[in-house]
Amino acid sequence: MHLVEATEACTGCGLCVRACSPGCLALEDERPRAVRAEACILCGHCVAVCPVDALRHRDLDPAGFAPLRPEAVPSPEAFREFLHWRRSVRLYRDDPVPRSLVEALLEAARYAPTATNAQNVQFLVVDDRAFIHDLARLTVDCFRKLLGQLRNPLVRAILTPAVGKEVARRALEEVPDFQRLVDRWRAGKDPIFHNAPVLLVAHAEKADYFGRDNCLFATYNVMLEAVTRGLGTCLIGYFIVAWDRDRRVREALGLPEGQRAYAACTLGYPAVRYHKAVPRRPVAVAWRPERGSPGGAGGA
Repeated sequence: MHLVEATEACTGCGLCVRACSPGCLALEDERPRAVRAEACILCGHCVAVCPVDALRHRDLDPAGFAPLRPEAVPSPEAFREFLHWRRSVRLYRDDPVPRSLVEALLEAARYAPTATNAQNVQFLVVDDRAFIHDLARLTVDCFRKLLGQLRNPLVRAILTPAVGKEVARRALEEVPDFQRLVDRWRAGKDPIFHNAPVLLVAHAEKADYFGRDNCLFATYNVMLEAVTRGLGTCLIGYFIVAWDRDRRVREALGLPEGQRAYAACTLGYPAVRYHKAVPRRPVAVAWRPERGSPGGAGGA
């Protein structure tokens, strides 16, 4: 079989050719033909866009192309209200989350966008509370050591020349937050994972330039679906910083060789229910060209 084949139902409309962004296809005798098969990224757009279901792709299972139902798309108002339900949950019940539910939830990650359709995001799921507690301890210890470095007069003296004025300023501004982490841990609290019963770590190849973006998109899909299943989530940036900085954290997590942790997310049943959406700052928006300028919206 060639890369794509059209059945007798094909009308030669060329939509499949237009939808192929890598330019793999061309119309020949009113039939799609592969002219750059090696450029195919298996996105499936050529098959999905066909209005008469006439195209087959050699490397994609026809059973995987589920019909899209327009009625399943929420209205803009309903979708916006749904977004209000997602909160960063830092207070969880003790109830465990069944592994079958976690696996069902992670299906949402499959439908997140990935650069060049790599679909290379993997998840490590930790549902052992003792293990999660140990990862929290190592993370706090990483920031405790960082605190000592940032308070060292010798380090402060060379910080700006080493990393630049802006990075140095921001690092020093974080000192009170780092101290609060350490203080809360000493007080018997978990300021990292908030005693959540499950930790999700999204990872991809270290060499993947878009690995962080891919992992965050996939994780956010999971976070949104979690709302529909009565679960709460929270992105944990402190853990990713510790994973990058501390060999002990990396060894404890035990990702496969060549993989890097790009996103971490707690998961569990919220201990409280929120009854109102909270205020948010307006989005800062700039336009190019600016409004009113020649060529811009509202211009002459």
